[in-house]
Amino acid sequence: MIKLVALVFFLFIIKQGFAQEQKDKYYPNSSILKESGSLDINGYPVGQWKYYLQNGNITYTINWDTNYLRTYYENGNLKEEGTFIPDTGTHIGKWIVYDEDGKIISEKTFNENGIEITSKSTTK
Repeated sequence: MIKLVALVFFLFIIKQGFAQEQKDKYYPNSSILKESGSLDINGYPVGQWKYYLQNGNITYTINWDTNYLRTYYENGNLKEEGTFIPDTGTHIGKWIVYDEDGKIISEKTFNENGIEITSKSTTK
C-alpha cells in the first residue's frame, strides 16, 4: 500500500512539473490570432510560440526552450534567425539574415556576451 501511495504521489508531482496550458491571444475585438503557445505551471512560456500581424501573417516565432528566434517578412519569407538571451535580447551563436526573396544576406556569429566574432556578407 505504501508503494502505491508513493507511486501516485510521484506521478502527481511529475504531472504538475510538466503541466502546460495552451494559450491563444487574439487582437482586440477580432478573431485574428495575435500569439499562440504553451505556458508552464508557473505561467512562463515553453516550447514553440508564434506571433502574428493583424493581417494574420506570422511575424516571428520563438522556441522558448532553446531561445531560438525566427522573424519573417510580410510576404511570409524568413527574415532572420538565431539564438538570443531573453532577458537582454542579446544575439548569441550563429545568426543568419535573409532578403525578401529568401537568399542569405549575411551570417554572423556572436559569443556568449553578444560580441560579434565572425561576419560574412553576400552581395546581390
